[in-house]
Amino acid sequence: MFAMITAAACHDFKHPGYNNAFLTNSRDDLAILYNDQSVLENMHIASSFALIKNECNFLEDLDDQLYRRIRNLMVVAVLSTDMAKHFTSLGMFKSKQAQSDFKPSEVAADKNLTVDIFFHMADISNPTKTWDICRYWTDLLFVEFFDQGDRERSLNLTVSQFMDRETTNIAKV
Repeated sequence: MFAMITAAACHDFKHPGYNNAFLTNSRDDLAILYNDQSVLENMHIASSFALIKNECNFLEDLDDQLYRRIRNLMVVAVLSTDMAKHFTSLGMFKSKQAQSDFKPSEVAADKNLTVDIFFHMADISNPTKTWDICRYWTDLLFVEFFDQGDRERSLNLTVSQFMDRETTNIAKV
């Protein structure tokens, strides 16, 4: 539980407001550093562990085995928030949980898969909130989206879907 709560606090740490595709397409230094693979998610967790190690090491008194266990759970959880993995992860989870040998409380791989899907579900859960909260966060998301679209346009990149303030139709309520 400690690992999941800490991972939740870290999962968007230092988010620059642009998505993985933008960082890759614009050849951003982060995309280079993380080889175009789950760029933001790798940055979030790596930066979080650097902060923990260098600024507020609340993990320093843990023995090596417990530290590695917590770190692994946190890394798995944060990497699961990459939207590019959404359908693959969902398909794997549905397939595995339908099998009789699925035992997330006993089998490490099953536990990691369960953590992966539940953490991802929590990350994209905005529509489950009350309308006022959902709408507030959605409005903020479009500010971020349109900023990215503006940057894409200024860099002569193809403007990503939902990122173009000139063509995106936001539903009125």
